[in-house]
Amino acid sequence: MFGARMSEKMNDIKGLDAKRSVWRQLAALGRSTPFREIREAPQLPQLAPNPPAPVDPPSEAVELRPFPTELVDPIPHWEVAERYLTTRRTPATEETMRDALERIARLTGRTARDIPWLRLRREDVQDIFVELQRRGYSARTVNVTLAAVRGLLTEAWEQGILTGDEHTRACRVRNLKVNRLPKGRGLSADEIATIMAHCRALGPAGKEWPESAYGAMLTAAFALMLGAGLRATEAATVTVEAYDRRGRALRVLGKGAKERRAPLGDDEARAIEDWLAVRAELDLAPNIGALLVRVHRSGALGASPLLDRRKLEAICKLEAKRAGVLRFSPHDLRRTFCTTMLDEGTDLATQQRLMGHSSPETTALYDLRPAEKDAAARRRVKIIG
Repeated sequence: MFGARMSEKMNDIKGLDAKRSVWRQLAALGRSTPFREIREAPQLPQLAPNPPAPVDPPSEAVELRPFPTELVDPIPHWEVAERYLTTRRTPATEETMRDALERIARLTGRTARDIPWLRLRREDVQDIFVELQRRGYSARTVNVTLAAVRGLLTEAWEQGILTGDEHTRACRVRNLKVNRLPKGRGLSADEIATIMAHCRALGPAGKEWPESAYGAMLTAAFALMLGAGLRATEAATVTVEAYDRRGRALRVLGKGAKERRAPLGDDEARAIEDWLAVRAELDLAPNIGALLVRVHRSGALGASPLLDRRKLEAICKLEAKRAGVLRFSPHDLRRTFCTTMLDEGTDLATQQRLMGHSSPETTALYDLRPAEKDAAARRRVKIIG
């Protein structure tokens, strides 16, 4: 244990000092005013070399390695943390968990590499939990941060670094209950028509080559996110090989490394075909297999031609402003896809498969019709005046 006496048994906690936690010591080091008054941890004793025992001189001289004079933490904290991060199922999950660990490190003014993660115990996790709330983080952010800590400690337990008791106690800090209205919005039919007309005007129908490449890419991107309901990360990483021309569908790798088939309508398939014809004229490296690539308004390829979630978010924000519609995100397009499909009579089980959800309850959260019906019902009744 860090800052506590080691007991004879690894699962014996009677010898631990609850007032000397890793988290509080790090907080004291990283902040001018610690979260609460703490005492400094006692210095670890230094080991002196053992005096040589008198023995008969050997027949040949043997060079002995000197005994270490100071203690070194034998636990590779960041190596275990890096292994936990890199074994996440998708790059998006790895990025989310990495951001969570960096968030914890920022609370103490240190970096994630400097935190002795595997020394964290239950009281440390509780202090992190309380401090995140005190800093005003949302319940979802707090829960995701705790999930990153639990996952890292689980990785340490599986490697035999933590005992079962230490792991269980540290991971029993409960999440906050989240009972908030979902963020985002759905696009109206008029907005959809406006944004798609805007994209087509920037494509081959309204621009000459090479400027038309940008509009073709935009139309294909909205066809994937709005017409097929793909997540931004899925739209950015889907490959050309994943497109089935004959079946007019895409093979999509979603969250949790779950594969699904995303059918396309006539308009969406046509947008993909038009973009593939334009994409073939671009000077792309042979190893770039992503269906969508980053193209500037001039038609030139971006310095980094690969798209990601953040770049698609920036594109949606920019083109919404240029088209004259309210701001929307890639996930708003996904919500619109789900709501429109359900409104047209698609059953919930089918829509769950199209969205790539593990639970129908998750799919139901994307259905914006109840809010629209509530608003319509309220407006039909005149109460004041």
